[in-house]
Amino acid sequence: MAAKIRQIFTIHKYSIGVFIPSLWYISILQVGYAEKVSNVWSKVAEDTSGYISSVFTFAALEVEEISGSKPAEVQN
Repeated sequence: MAAKIRQIFTIHKYSIGVFIPSLWYISILQVGYAEKVSNVWSKVAEDTSGYISSVFTFAALEVEEISGSKPAEVQN
């Protein structure tokens, strides 16, 4: 019985010894990929930053055309 308990603890220590470095490696990889993805989305945001203002301007013109008055956020 005591031998089995020792064996269980040995397996447990071994699995923890393998698990922690694996978890460390996976977390480093995830941070690297997250950084790459954020760089890509930052570049997309920079490249398309002018699109949003033109979309809102177009939408405001459509509202003005339909209702005959400018929306409150567009009025000066």
